[in-house]
Amino acid sequence: MERQPIAYLIGAGDCTALHFQRLPGDLVFFQDYGAVASHVGIYIGGDQFIHASSSYYNGRCVVTSSLTETYYDSHYLTARRH
Repeated sequence: MERQPIAYLIGAGDCTALHFQRLPGDLVFFQDYGAVASHVGIYIGGDQFIHASSSYYNGRCVVTSSLTETYYDSHYLTARRH
């Protein structure tokens, strides 16, 4: 997939916003700072997703996180399948 702005990716693809509809490979979007979406990750199943974290857990930039973590649960916007 070529590089696209987050707003484009949210507007394109099939909506899979309900948790039971998400499949591995879906893009998951989070909203913060009043932006349309400020962060995106790739859903890998089991309520887990991979993403480039700004908090650098254990010195790594790309991490696996849970959608049930308080921050991600409260900032979840939608998911899209492309």
